[in-house]
Parts: sequence; structure tokens; C-alpha cells
Amino acid sequence: MLEELNDKQKEAVLYNDGPLLIIAGAGAGKTKTLTTKIAYLIEECKVSPYSVLAITFTNKSSMTGNALAAVIRLIMS
Repeated sequence: MLEELNDKQKEAVLYNDGPLLIIAGAGAGKTKTLTTKIAYLIEECKVSPYSVLAITFTNKSSMTGNALAAVIRLIMS
């Protein structure tokens, strides 16, 4: 599962000490890292898929105003 990732991506996938924020430029492998992290949590750490929340957005659609409030409500519920 981890063999296709670089060292920083592996570090993000293996991190299990709370929420994780991944910030990187275009083409850096954020989506691959995120999907591998979710698969790792489910398959290796036996985390329920129903307890995983992954949110992605671009700078153009940054989390402000109503969108941010909606995400906060979702997380807190």
C-alpha cells in the first residue's frame, strides 16, 4: 500500500495522533496520499469507514463564511 508513496506521503499516511492537514502544490500527490491514508485507517487500523471525514478544497473555493460554518456544524454533530 505504501510502496508507491514518497517519504513525506508515507509520513502523512502513518501519522495517527489526531487530525491531519495536508498542504501541497498541484501535482504533489495530495489525493493519492489522502486516499491511501483512508485505506490505511480502514484496513490496517480497523477504523470504521463511518468515522472517517476527508475534506478537500482549492484556494479558489477556500473555506470561508457559510461553507466553513457548514463544515464546522457537520464535524461537531
